[in-house]
Amino acid sequence: MSGLVAKAAKGLVYLTGLNLVAHGFTFVLGTLLVRYASPGVLGFASVQLQLVYTTILFLSREALRNACQRHPPPALNATQHGRQEWERRMINLSWLAVPVGVVLGAGGTLAAIKSATSEELLLPYFHLSVILTSLAAVVELLSEPLHLITLRHLLLSARAWVEAAGAISRIVSTVLFVWYYPSTGPLPWALGFVVNAVVLTTGYYLYFVVFFLLLKRGRPTSKAKVDPAQPQADDTEELSSMPTKEGLELLDGLRRRVETKSSEETQKELNEARPSPTAVELDGIPLASLKDLLPNFSKPDLSSIQNISDNSWSLLKSFWWQATQMYGLQEGQKYILKYTQSLVNQALFSVVSNLGSLAVRFVFMPFEQVTCSLFSKFSSLGPAKAANLLSLVVKLMLVLGLVFIAFGPNYSFLLLDILYGSNISHTDAPSLLAVYCIYVAFMALNGVTEAFLRAVASPEDIQQQNVVLVGLSTAHIATSTVLVFLLDTWGLVLAGCINMTLRILYCGNFILRFFREHNSTVKGKEKLETPLTRSTEGSFSYFHLTDCIPAVPVLVSFALSFAACAAANWWIMPATKAEAYTYYQAGTFIAFGGLCLLANLVAIVVWERKAVQSISRQLS
Repeated sequence: MSGLVAKAAKGLVYLTGLNLVAHGFTFVLGTLLVRYASPGVLGFASVQLQLVYTTILFLSREALRNACQRHPPPALNATQHGRQEWERRMINLSWLAVPVGVVLGAGGTLAAIKSATSEELLLPYFHLSVILTSLAAVVELLSEPLHLITLRHLLLSARAWVEAAGAISRIVSTVLFVWYYPSTGPLPWALGFVVNAVVLTTGYYLYFVVFFLLLKRGRPTSKAKVDPAQPQADDTEELSSMPTKEGLELLDGLRRRVETKSSEETQKELNEARPSPTAVELDGIPLASLKDLLPNFSKPDLSSIQNISDNSWSLLKSFWWQATQMYGLQEGQKYILKYTQSLVNQALFSVVSNLGSLAVRFVFMPFEQVTCSLFSKFSSLGPAKAANLLSLVVKLMLVLGLVFIAFGPNYSFLLLDILYGSNISHTDAPSLLAVYCIYVAFMALNGVTEAFLRAVASPEDIQQQNVVLVGLSTAHIATSTVLVFLLDTWGLVLAGCINMTLRILYCGNFILRFFREHNSTVKGKEKLETPLTRSTEGSFSYFHLTDCIPAVPVLVSFALSFAACAAANWWIMPATKAEAYTYYQAGTFIAFGGLCLLANLVAIVVWERKAVQSISRQLS
């Protein structure tokens, strides 16, 4: 199981690093769009076209992704055919996203056109832009079965490359269309969605074509070089890892006869006992051909739709209802913006939210996805290991959130002015971004706690969460509606912070209750001593909230950094926005913030040494 955690940790680093490069590149080009695009077109494309796209994708695949990850895996002693059949069931289930996406795409297109305001209808190529955006979402859903395979088997490097290629091609194509055809309204953004969907889907299928070419050639799962003159331990280990009864019996017979045979005879017999190239599992994926990636409903012993257990359907229904509530919560702000704010105000909020949530996209979201995938194997991890990992991840998210809180509000104006110019920085955008940095910290913590809940919760717990999310979503929409009239776009961010707090409290209560049920009495050598688990002589709890909170000196260092940067902003930078700052002033202010951040890192290394060592061990 340490190998599983190491694979997830290394994959997370790879995924995060490549996401950083890809999103960094797209971010740089995105600043050009903000500088040169019309505010009205930018507001419609970044809010309403994005809303159409995410609506189709989220409601079509989110529940299926969670259900497939929570589907019980095959037994350890399952045959090769049994594992292939289990994988086929998951692929069949994931293909349901396509017809659902087609229905949602048609409905979303009609709804977007019918609800358009007169200001939106005057935009060039309005109807064509909406239609192409819906079509792009459906095309992207064709890659969903392959995406789920990479997610279940932690093939994060393949996923990172494919998604990075899609993101880069999307922003490049959008910028080129805007540059060469500036009078086409939101059409360049719609074409960017199409390019992204085509590149993403093609990339996944090309990866698995290469995968099966290697599989056909019988590439061994071990990368170690084998000396044909000597019998290797890897050979017996590979046979012992075969979950078939025949493989185990053959291995036992070979071991009984190994002392009476020469090394050449033993090696020959071991080679003959290897599975055929078509049965080799490359990277642990039990697929035999490209046909296994397509939906298969032809077997007579399957149900009318597919052979999926009742538990899977129950999970699917629960997760779909949960996804609907999450959709209302996540996208409710855009609907409120659409019906209460002008296209220009929508553009300003979009710029701030995209900038503020940049870390969410390339850091927090990969953490959340890998955390959900890893903790879905809770039975293999064990409660002690799972508690240690969860404490470590939550603490890391809190530290990252503190970075945003300490530095974001003080540097929001300078950042917006450097990136987008005075057209953005001399509006209310800097103060909105300052508040949004606090919201980012809440989102970071909520993401990992909800990922753990989705990974380990029983169907009853998921249904209970669905009921809670209904209430929270309703309250969030109501709060946002009231606060947006009182505080304009600030009200949306404040309402988001309130809602994130309530969701974190609910998930925290679930986590405490979950690990309380797994508490045990410590007796003798059963006592576990780990860097993040505290125990007593009589009994212990696997999870403690105090293990998730950074050390007090670390918290103090971030508080001092916030105060010092606020004082430096007042002392170094001009008193008003109307006064232009010099390069010397900006450079000095940035350098001062860098020194403060360095001091925070030193405090983390000194006072969170055990956590840092634990992260280093997982990555190594």
